[in-house]
Amino acid sequence: MFFGILFVCSILNIFLTFSKMNNKLLLIDDDEIASFLVGKLVKKNPVIDEFVVQENGLDAMNYLHSLDDNDLFPSVILVDLDMPVMDGYEFLHLYQKTFWKKHPKTKVVMVTSSRRKVDWEKALEYKCVEDCLYKPINQNFLTDIFEKTAVA
Repeated sequence: MFFGILFVCSILNIFLTFSKMNNKLLLIDDDEIASFLVGKLVKKNPVIDEFVVQENGLDAMNYLHSLDDNDLFPSVILVDLDMPVMDGYEFLHLYQKTFWKKHPKTKVVMVTSSRRKVDWEKALEYKCVEDCLYKPINQNFLTDIFEKTAVA
C-alpha cells in the first residue's frame, strides 16, 4: 500500500513538473524542408507547446539573448552543423560560454546529415551537447527528448 502511494506520488510529481514547463523547441537550421518536416512533427506532438526556427547560429544567439525569463527559454535546442553566417560549431561554442550554466536543463542536440565521424566527435566535445542525431528527425525522438527534459 505504502509503495503504491509513493508510486502514484512520483507519477503525479513528474506530471506536475512536466505540465508546468514551457516545452519549447528551438530548431536552428537553414534547410527549409527540414524545418517544415520538424514543424509537421511538432503539430502532431502534444508534449511540445511552442516551436521556434532560426536559420543560423547568429539569429539563434540573438533570439536567446532576447529571452529574459527562464520560463521562456527553450527546453530543447536542435542545432544543424552546416549553416551560413554562423555554423553549428560556432553556435555551440558561444552557447556553452553564454547560456549553458544558466540553463542546465535545456537539452542541446546536434542534428546533421553528415555521416562523418569527426563531426560527431567534435560536437560531443562541447559539454552542452546532450546527443547527436542523423537527419531526418522522427516523432519518437522528439517525445523522448522532451520526456527526458521533464524528468531532469
